[in-house]
Amino acid sequence: MKIFLFILLFIPLIANGQIYSGTTGGCKWEINTYRGDLMTISGNGSMDDYNDITHRPWNDYCSNVKKITIESGVTHVSNLAFKDFANLSSVTIPSSVKSIGYSAFSNCDKLTNVSIQTGLITIGKYAFVSCNNIEEIIIPESVEAIGSGAFMNCSSLISVNIPKWVTYIDSDLFSGCSSLNSIEIPTRVTNIGYQAFAGCSGLSSIELPQSLISIDDWAFSNCNNLAMVSIPEKVNHIGDYAFYNCTTLSTLFLPKSVNFIGEKAFNSCNSLVLVMSNIINPFKFGSLAFSTISDKCSLYVPKGTKNSYIASGWTPDVFRGGIFEMDATDIHQIINNNSELMYDLKGNRVYDLDTKGIYIINGKKVYVK
Repeated sequence: MKIFLFILLFIPLIANGQIYSGTTGGCKWEINTYRGDLMTISGNGSMDDYNDITHRPWNDYCSNVKKITIESGVTHVSNLAFKDFANLSSVTIPSSVKSIGYSAFSNCDKLTNVSIQTGLITIGKYAFVSCNNIEEIIIPESVEAIGSGAFMNCSSLISVNIPKWVTYIDSDLFSGCSSLNSIEIPTRVTNIGYQAFAGCSGLSSIELPQSLISIDDWAFSNCNNLAMVSIPEKVNHIGDYAFYNCTTLSTLFLPKSVNFIGEKAFNSCNSLVLVMSNIINPFKFGSLAFSTISDKCSLYVPKGTKNSYIASGWTPDVFRGGIFEMDATDIHQIINNNSELMYDLKGNRVYDLDTKGIYIINGKKVYVK
């Protein structure tokens, strides 16, 4: 009888904890429910990639995993590896990992702590899409490429860095990151992709690098708190709907390098009161590019070009605050007091008003003698 009772008491203890394990590529995986629902990836080499989560060997055992530790020696986190881990809250990625695969952590809604050590080179497409509770992520400076949509719809993301080696902000990269309030774009970036920052409604200012050449369709659409945009000197292309419905945008600088402004690029920017253009040879902008802007919006153009602007469709019907010619050498800064940022007409940030000339402060001309 005593033996029988011992067996009855022992069976529940076993049922409350299990260890599941197997292999994936050159690595071993283990889920240990005795240790607080911990999953460990160990070994040397790459995990196998998967094209469907049902093909993952751990798929039947992962619903309660709360923490993932990837040990040194693992070089690749596989496609779809941890997608839809509903209870995952923490993951550690060592320096041996060089790439994170497609959708590796997508839809991990409870994920809050992501530790990535220097050594990573590539973050795949949609790697962290819809991880709605991540507030901050530090991407190591070793990263050279971040795939499209990697952080899309991370609605709680407040702070993230883009490493200095990145040259292209891929499509949808931060689309829908509504809590993101500031970001620094590296000086090597030449292109901002389709919808890269669309719907970043918390973004109040952004400093675009002088290396930038192209801003793609919908790139900053629906950034409702973006107050001022200074387009850098090398930019030649502003795509369709690029700044559509940026309802707080009040001041815009266009350099002479711009030769294309797409359909509805600044449509519904109903606070836009000042556009300063250094474009020497004006062109016809896309349909409704400046429709539904403020009826007080003024356009300042280089001396001797007003008639060419009007002939190209930059008319008083669009810029109802008036079109004015000005010698660009007399205009020194655009100042936005709301964000306490000052820029010269080349888009360079400045910090004082020590040069006489004409200044634009909150949409009004101010002469400093």
